[in-house]
Amino acid sequence: MGDKYQEFKIMLNFIQENGYQLSFFNECGMNCYYHPTEPAVARCTRCGKGVCSQCIRYSGEAVVCPACDRTGQTEGLFYYLKYVILYVALFCIGYELDFMSSETVRHSPYESGYILLALVCGWQALNRIMPLRMESGTLVAWGIYALLKALAAVVVGIFTAPLIVLYNIYKLIVEFRRE
Repeated sequence: MGDKYQEFKIMLNFIQENGYQLSFFNECGMNCYYHPTEPAVARCTRCGKGVCSQCIRYSGEAVVCPACDRTGQTEGLFYYLKYVILYVALFCIGYELDFMSSETVRHSPYESGYILLALVCGWQALNRIMPLRMESGTLVAWGIYALLKALAAVVVGIFTAPLIVLYNIYKLIVEFRRE
């Protein structure tokens, strides 16, 4: 992470020193959220704020603003604990509701719990794969987007849920030991 960050800082310094403009990004006139007089050179992939060359940070492969970088470094234990509790709660709710069964077809209540769990796991996986989100549109477009993403999340979650749950439990244990 440090090498990429240093390379990016060197590139941005070169661009600024030689008077080049980053017009490919800043055509819309976006300025840095933290330095309103500076043009933004990138957008935070978590919150969408514009960041200048002084504020830009890396979190893994993603560009983030200073606030999201600090949040990402401190959220640890509670971030993973939140998901593990959510997994257990949704599985129990699905088990109790048993919405997959009908009078003609009898399914196991475990399947209903797994589908609800898969929705959250799939949503989590889709957000990792495609961190960009719909930024503008009508209410109908937002509804269609949310519905399609929820359906895709269930499909992706059915296949990835066991791995994502185990990963979150593993990260929870690692963060708990670190605290």
